[in-house]
Amino acid sequence: MPTCCVQNCTNHAFYTDRKDIVFYRFPKEEKIRRQWINASGRKEGTIKFDSVYNKYDVILCSLHFDDNCFITQWTQPTKNPARQMKRLKDNSIPTKMLLLGKKRKTMSDSKKKRTNIP
Repeated sequence: MPTCCVQNCTNHAFYTDRKDIVFYRFPKEEKIRRQWINASGRKEGTIKFDSVYNKYDVILCSLHFDDNCFITQWTQPTKNPARQMKRLKDNSIPTKMLLLGKKRKTMSDSKKKRTNIP
């Protein structure tokens, strides 16, 4: 399942309720791709782009880009009406929310109840 690859970011491509989050694949240009890898907090070589599987699963969510990195375009109306699409400008580098802290694990309510049984 495609998940944003910024360390500790929990946005999933298929399981998000937020309609304002868009997901982007890593660029093909090697120089820009390296900058994305460094910005994501991953070490170079830990993300493999050569396999067909990873080619589509290595993504970043739009929360990690400044607003000036986007272009708003309208789609061509075919069977459906035209709609706005948020496109990433060429050579954009992720700069926002890159040092996310780990979520602290908390004990679930049911587990708390089980541990508090006299």
